[in-house]
Amino acid sequence: MLRSPLPGIRRAVLGAALVSLAPSSFAQTPRNPQEPRNLLANASFENPPVAAGTSSSLVSAGAWTAVVGALALENRVGGRSAFTGEQHLDLDSLAVLRQVGQTRAGQRYALSFAYLPRPEAADVAFEVWFAGALLETVVVPAASPAAWLHKSYPVLGASGTDAVELRSLEDSQVGVSIDDCFLIPYDPAVTSQRIRNGSFEEDPRIEPDTSMANAVFIGWHSLQLRTVEVKNLGLSGNGFSGDNVVD
Repeated sequence: MLRSPLPGIRRAVLGAALVSLAPSSFAQTPRNPQEPRNLLANASFENPPVAAGTSSSLVSAGAWTAVVGALALENRVGGRSAFTGEQHLDLDSLAVLRQVGQTRAGQRYALSFAYLPRPEAADVAFEVWFAGALLETVVVPAASPAAWLHKSYPVLGASGTDAVELRSLEDSQVGVSIDDCFLIPYDPAVTSQRIRNGSFEEDPRIEPDTSMANAVFIGWHSLQLRTVEVKNLGLSGNGFSGDNVVD
């Protein structure tokens, strides 16, 4: 007696359906098309990984290359924590570090990074270059507080392969820490404000000297579903724009 092939076919079709559904079930959240795109890879110097409490000197790390000297990656050495992630770059010893981005001539960009002074260092300085032009010589006085500071520059693309360079000016193993590097395309015609409810005035609408906590407001939400608290300063003070501020 012949068995019907239908049960096997049903199982095969069902298995195929489950396989086809699996990618959508486990897919990552799609990137917001309005989110600015960073053209610098390994922007937080997390590649390759370095063991906690240690450092590693490399010729290249991800898309970064040491044109002179070495790329010194640190992971919480001397109690110093990264601005983003676990690792940061230690810029010293006359090192020249470089990354070439996929840029476009005439395109405007915002170049930014965070740097951390080392209190034990003497006066140190480093240079920031883009597309072969010196943007700034950053001077870090001796005994500066160990707090992350930000630098940001408006720059203009010169070609399709513009390079970002960080150049140490000190022949010493004590320099500054660098982290959180960004090169973001900028067009003032369309990039003036892409964040909804940027001043927290649109939602929530609350009375003066009151506050409201919720996991979701217009344009803002907590990924961990923790509360986002918005306060109306009322007569006690003014926000930078409007009366509402986020705590």
